[in-house]
Amino acid sequence: MPARLLAYASLPGRRWLQRQSFRRQLSIGVTLGTMLLALATSLACTWQASRQIETSLLGQGLRVTEAMASQSNLALVYGSADNALAAVKTTLSFPDVTQVTLRLPDGKVLLSQGQAADANDARPPSPQLRQPVLSHETARAWHFVAPVLSQPTALELEGETPPQQLLGFVQVVQSKDTLRRMVVDVFTINLAISFLFAFVFVLGIRYLSRRLTRPLTDLARVMAEAERGQRGVQARLSGSSEIAGMAKAFNRMMAALDEREQALEESRRHYREVIETVKEVIFQSDALGRWQFLNPAWTDITGFAVEASLGQPISDYLHGEDLAVFSDCLQQLESHQTGATQCELRLRRADGRLVWLEVRQRSLFSEYGEYLGTSGILNDISERKRAEAELAEHQAHLEDLIESRTEALANANRDLEAFSYSVSHDLRAPLRRINGFSHLLEEDYANQFDETARMYLSRIRSGIASMDELIEALLSLGRITRAHLDRAEVDLSVIVRTIIEEFQHAEPERDAVFRISPTTPVYADPALMRVVLQNLLGNAWKYSAKKPQTRIEFGTALCQGRHAHYVRDNGAGFDMAYAAQLFGVFQRLHQHSDFEGTGIGLATVQRVIHRHGGEIWAEAVPGEGATFFFTLGGQHEP
Repeated sequence: MPARLLAYASLPGRRWLQRQSFRRQLSIGVTLGTMLLALATSLACTWQASRQIETSLLGQGLRVTEAMASQSNLALVYGSADNALAAVKTTLSFPDVTQVTLRLPDGKVLLSQGQAADANDARPPSPQLRQPVLSHETARAWHFVAPVLSQPTALELEGETPPQQLLGFVQVVQSKDTLRRMVVDVFTINLAISFLFAFVFVLGIRYLSRRLTRPLTDLARVMAEAERGQRGVQARLSGSSEIAGMAKAFNRMMAALDEREQALEESRRHYREVIETVKEVIFQSDALGRWQFLNPAWTDITGFAVEASLGQPISDYLHGEDLAVFSDCLQQLESHQTGATQCELRLRRADGRLVWLEVRQRSLFSEYGEYLGTSGILNDISERKRAEAELAEHQAHLEDLIESRTEALANANRDLEAFSYSVSHDLRAPLRRINGFSHLLEEDYANQFDETARMYLSRIRSGIASMDELIEALLSLGRITRAHLDRAEVDLSVIVRTIIEEFQHAEPERDAVFRISPTTPVYADPALMRVVLQNLLGNAWKYSAKKPQTRIEFGTALCQGRHAHYVRDNGAGFDMAYAAQLFGVFQRLHQHSDFEGTGIGLATVQRVIHRHGGEIWAEAVPGEGATFFFTLGGQHEP
């Protein structure tokens, strides 16, 4: 048994146990646990019993010592060892009493019978001792000592009792043999009883485990069959509700797997049908640039048999002038410069004719990063190439057409300038007159108007101001559209700080936090870029006015591989479903009563950005703010 326990504790033992069935593991575990519990119970019961036996034997030793002391008066009074000899022999006849010693008050031995005295017994007891005690204890015996006191006479009993005199001492040594023997007997009996109950318990547990684990064993066997690839296997619904539930779940899983297997087979069949019927060539090559897979369209387009082409280098089929282009594409894929490439190559058919192919391919790598080859599609674009050649023939005619359209655009610009002049003078003149007369009414007749009339007059003046602002915005939009771009190096962050200082000066009581990141100077028109930033920052300042604290941020970010500038705020935001309407003229996503505006500012911003060859877009969440991104084409001076 110790060897087996040691084997279980060692690494090979643990591996051996792991290879056993669950039932055997359970039986071994329960058996070992029960045996250890039985051993611990036996030790505990034996320890408790030994304490009780020891207490009883100690009491017996004290009583024997006290009885010997009561029979030693005469011997110590007369100093006669003969008078105590009978009592000493009687005391030695008690079980485990190995030595009896009588000592005078000064510690001298009067009589000593039995085994040799211990060194500690040679020391005289304390004269103050008045009752039997355990003087000391060794590994093999207890050593008791009791005082022998004088007894009062009959005359002394009738009169005043004098104090008792110390006549000497009695020392008794009691062996622990009986204690050790009884402890061994008790431990043996307890161990036998414990192991008997443990044996019965283990038998019961083995019986129960056999009944409990049989459904698990059956389920494990069915799972092993399923693992070997058998289809249609089903587990028996037996055992406890939990195991039956596991079996039901396994059956459902197997049914689902069977359905998925069928669906997978059907998908493979459809895949083969698609691969065999598509008009494009689907291919796969290895790391050396050799064909590894080709669908039947390869034969239709090139005239080469698929079987004869597999394993052949791709370069053998290409036109010599296109080999460098194809090699460059493969180099980019293999070196991780890009994940996919697209190029147009010429391929020589089996009959000698050339066909144009559009090659779209992506790289294949193993999970360890090893280059495995490429996969992609070859599309016959010969017809498109012929169409492009025909289209090139009409290029001269198109250039003439473009020239005529350019002249028409110049005429339209002149008409737009005339319209702007008309709007600026002819439309504003009546507005100025209306504004003047309404101002006179307000100054000269305000006291004669009731509250309703004054409200009407206020609305007239407000409408005039809005109309004048709208006319100015339209004129500004026209001027920006026609303005000449005077590009120079511009630091946008400096312009942003200037505009923000104007906002803070206009509303010093407003709680606002600005975060302006340093930006790289751009090559753009400074005046127009101020128009862009004035509108974007103005919108951020306006739409965040209802927030407890305004937060506006300006910086640059990498968006889709391009460096874009952005203006971010924590204002009202907007629904992204209407983002396409942002940059249209007179398009507003908020009520005029909530936020004032003409609806032309963002249209102006978009015109400026487009004139710089850039793009502008926005991202927002209603109630959380908006971010406007913009790029500038040709940002740096060439």
